[in-house]
Amino acid sequence: MTDRIADIWGMRTPHAAGTPWPVRVDEYVEAGVPVDEVDLVRSACVLCSNGCGMDIGVHSGRIVGVRGRADDRHELIANGWVDRGFVDAHTLGYEELAKTVADCPPDRVAEICGVPAEDIVAAARIVGTGSRLVSTCLQGVYQSHQATASACQVNNITLLRGMIGRPGCSVFQMNGQPTAQNTRETGADGDFVGMRNWQNPEHVAELAAAWNLDPLQIPSWAPPTHVMQMFRYAEEGSIRFLWISATNPAVSLPELHRIRSILSQDRLFVVVTDAFLTETAQLADVVLPAAIWGEKTGTFTNHDRTVHLSEKAVEPPGQARPDMEIFLDYARRLELTDKDLRRLAPFADRHGASGGGRSVADSTGVVETVRRRSGDLLGRSKASGLLLLKDLRALYLSVQAAEIAWVILVQAAKAARDSELLDTASSCHQEAETRGKWLRTRIKEASPQVLVAG
Repeated sequence: MTDRIADIWGMRTPHAAGTPWPVRVDEYVEAGVPVDEVDLVRSACVLCSNGCGMDIGVHSGRIVGVRGRADDRHELIANGWVDRGFVDAHTLGYEELAKTVADCPPDRVAEICGVPAEDIVAAARIVGTGSRLVSTCLQGVYQSHQATASACQVNNITLLRGMIGRPGCSVFQMNGQPTAQNTRETGADGDFVGMRNWQNPEHVAELAAAWNLDPLQIPSWAPPTHVMQMFRYAEEGSIRFLWISATNPAVSLPELHRIRSILSQDRLFVVVTDAFLTETAQLADVVLPAAIWGEKTGTFTNHDRTVHLSEKAVEPPGQARPDMEIFLDYARRLELTDKDLRRLAPFADRHGASGGGRSVADSTGVVETVRRRSGDLLGRSKASGLLLLKDLRALYLSVQAAEIAWVILVQAAKAARDSELLDTASSCHQEAETRGKWLRTRIKEASPQVLVAG
């Protein structure tokens, strides 16, 4: 066996170390299979003009090869394969996009990406006339030249076709880590919290109303500031305070000598929140030690939007604290006020307060208890029939308690005219009802069997 440490190239690498990367192999068919007997099935995965899609070769009922091809947004627009109702209602910049791709017919795109124009036209027809579309990409797109533009075009194809938000239609642009997905959902990656768009005036107004702020206080007048732009501002002195959380720009950003020089400036006050004393943390004025995943309870979001619970296993060491606790502590000390000069209600007060009544956190706890118990009970392979019946009865009561808790919270939110809380509670109530129906069905299926099992 080849030692992949001593000899990282090996026999399967398509070229030797130090030699140019070979011309792309655009077609592959399993050895021994007659090429003229292979059926090429058009997959609808091509969503940009980079030649990154493929047809699937099928022979005798199995996949025996692939063939690369490309797609073009020009063809979708030129042929009218655009859901204008969806585009007009939910997107911005369509006219600008149409103008941009007007000068990119298939022949020109073929010259750029090396894929025959007829394949581009055929691929566009598949995407443009299909009734379902699921697209996905990963680091091959995100870490390539013009990666942001390429990833945006994946989204553009989906949005042009209106293929999102219904069965069989979605964008699964997978992040490198589940925490990267979370930052997008919580407003820590350019857009606002809850996926609100800074370019949408209705979204800005919604947030302003929820927080009782003047809409002008919400920074929506220009695109979010890119990290390299932030460092340029810090270099020039217009940014004098920089808080870096869970990332290591002194190693990961381009122009490292410049970045490290900026972080070392006396006039720039640098705070770093991290679990480790990274190269960036060593240049900081203050380091706030953070708990890692096993030392705090939180969630991760998978690329299919499934949210997974990650529970605390051990106490964080020393002075380390969960990120949320650090941010909340900082927010309290700022003593921020709304437009009526009332203190902004801390997150803990709105969504996890102790005291009278049932809070969202309390109700969420009930639902979470049901989820854990249902997974434990219904996943057992062996159990006493009578004991399992008793457990199923307790589970049934828990389901009812969860649904009732959300009904009460919905009514309370209506009475308080708290639109933000009402939206959250209504969504959770609907989810609880769905889970409840599923659990009741499982209980009915299990109940007749448990006496026999016992």
